[in-house]
Amino acid sequence: MSEIVTREDFKLAIGGTVADPAEELDLLLDRVEADFKDDIGQDKLMRSTYTAEKYRGNGYRSLQLKRYPLQTVTSVTLADESAINPADPLQLEYLTGVQSDGILYLHNRVWTKRSDKLFNITITYDAGYEPTTIKTDLQGARAVIIAAAVLAYRENQAAKRDTTKLSQAFMSGSIAYLQPSERVVDPQSEFYRTHWRPVVARHRRQSPIEVMTG
Repeated sequence: MSEIVTREDFKLAIGGTVADPAEELDLLLDRVEADFKDDIGQDKLMRSTYTAEKYRGNGYRSLQLKRYPLQTVTSVTLADESAINPADPLQLEYLTGVQSDGILYLHNRVWTKRSDKLFNITITYDAGYEPTTIKTDLQGARAVIIAAAVLAYRENQAAKRDTTKLSQAFMSGSIAYLQPSERVVDPQSEFYRTHWRPVVARHRRQSPIEVMTG
């Protein structure tokens, strides 16, 4: 189920009636949003709690969590069973909210890197966009997801009106939202280059660092 775009959003954007069944429309929106999530490296946008995620130390003061934006850190436990107090800025520092890249900074020490590469850090935290503000926080993303969905829908409708084009479309995979394993937004398309990619760049982590996770 799409997290930030609804059927009503799509119908308003297309400015007319939608002939396809609701299930197909939902699949279209899900697939376009999935393309966006894939491109920014996240599988979920809404705030969630991630319990006891395992990490490997990297030998640096900074450690990047799998999810972002970071909202809260509940606990940080090391392999020797010592704990870092996430509420103590003299031990651990991090940004929260939409500006957060999900990076934790230690003071006066590093995230110990084990020679055997075993997991030695366990972290519980909340990350993702707040349900009450997600549509505002991701306004640009919502707009480009809806635009991509409208474009795919219109191409599909045109293909349905032409039996030859319909057959070709199925053969080429361009009716991608009927095939959930395929992308809807083609990285080789003009739409991707001029509209999609700039929005993805704004929401993708801007300064990735070495991350050693499972």
